Amino acid sequence: RHELTDQAAQSRQHALTIIGSLSVADTSSGSALTPAEVWSSLSADNTPTCHLSGKTADDLDREHVLVELSPAEHLVSAIHGSLPPHTIKQLRQFRSHRVKLDTRKSYGGHVVAFLRWADDLDIPQHMRFPIPPTIVLLYFSSAAPFYAANTLSKMVSGLQAWHAVHALPWALDRVEARTLRQALANLALPPLDLRRPVRMADFEAMQRHMDVADRAHTAVYTCALFSLWSMARHGELTVDVVSRPHDSRPRRSDIRMATGEQGQIKSVILYLPEDKTHGNTGFNRVVSTQSQDPRMCPVAALQHHL
Repeated sequence: RHELTDQAAQSRQHALTIIGSLSVADTSSGSALTPAEVWSSLSADNTPTCHLSGKTADDLDREHVLVELSPAEHLVSAIHGSLPPHTIKQLRQFRSHRVKLDTRKSYGGHVVAFLRWADDLDIPQHMRFPIPPTIVLLYFSSAAPFYAANTLSKMVSGLQAWHAVHALPWALDRVEARTLRQALANLALPPLDLRRPVRMADFEAMQRHMDVADRAHTAVYTCALFSLWSMARHGELTVDVVSRPHDSRPRRSDIRMATGEQGQIKSVILYLPEDKTHGNTGFNRVVSTQSQDPRMCPVAALQHHL
């Protein structure tokens, strides 16, 4: 951010790069479609813009599924007029950023799951995306008994997100949407019993089985201790792929040591670029030295890990 100067000129140049000239584009014919207009236009004669199948979706990176799986050609033209394909894709990519990357990946997974279900039931291509109301209800009627209510809610959100990215209306009106929510709540798996609290004996068990010379072992143990004493979520301190850590995860440069009068380290401050509560404004997680039990000291564990 500190490297940006003359943002207005740079943003205009960026627009020319990613959008290009719109001199011959006609957007006057493009408009928002009503559900009735969408469903009445769907037929086996529609010209597809991609093959809507579980395999096609599964071959895509999860973060690209919402954008790359596009509806029939007549719907694209009705919404976007004569905008060129790369400009339409830019609009879809912009809309997909309504949610963060991890959520986009999760939603992409829910779209893949729906298409696998559609493959199993031989649902015609033109009735897959956008999804007609009856298909939505049938899908969740078969899925509800096998998932928790929270997971089902995310599945609904994932399918809704596809429609939002492509500027198409969601199938269910207010009454049917309420019916879906209530039915899912009543049919979903019951909640799991509350997990027992983490105890000191659990950390002692970890210590007995860890190799202090193994960096992976010390990293896991340090993460567990730091989470305990700083009340952090484990996901805030871990990465999916070590070689490609997400921007929201802290780096070594985000670690600060606070020292006492004698120069000894008293606490560690870890800056999180992003968390669920504070968003991308960032937040500090703090741990202090536990001198009464060095084995449980997150500061000592972090120093050993580093």
